[in-house]
Amino acid sequence: MPGSTARLSRKPGQNYRLPTEAEWEYAARGGNPPNGFVYAGSNNIGEVAWYSGNAGSKNTPRW
Repeated sequence: MPGSTARLSRKPGQNYRLPTEAEWEYAARGGNPPNGFVYAGSNNIGEVAWYSGNAGSKNTPRW
């Protein structure tokens, strides 16, 4: 949604922003130091992601 962070930041005492590329990368890797997982938080992709292999032909997650 364009303008969402600007609209949120107008609230007194609040400041919102989108993460930087480095922050996205850090989060995607599951933090630092590496915890030995193949995926961020697990070695089982089905536990941490919604993808074609677990989507069951649906276009929204099952959660």
